[in-house]
Amino acid sequence: AVEAAVVYARAVGEAPEQLPAAAGGSHSAPVAAPDALPRRLQAPRPVVTRAEGLRLYLSSSNSTGYKGVRKGGRGVRFQAAQSAGGGKQVHLGTFDTAV
Repeated sequence: AVEAAVVYARAVGEAPEQLPAAAGGSHSAPVAAPDALPRRLQAPRPVVTRAEGLRLYLSSSNSTGYKGVRKGGRGVRFQAAQSAGGGKQVHLGTFDTAV
């Protein structure tokens, strides 16, 4: 998910220093963990806040932990997309690794 989050931050610009909690700035939500155990038994994975010199957009309401990144289907691990307005999305890339 970190690779996808970096691509998203490059596309929309680096995340602000700190987001207010009301704007979705709370970053304490657990992030999806490896599939070895059932999700309810997994420890939360630490969220990477900076990568490749960029502050990443974090999201407590997204299972990946990053804004603009979602889990894909059919064997695809993570997908990054940017909102293009009017309910449309611009696909930024597909990534195999979580970190």
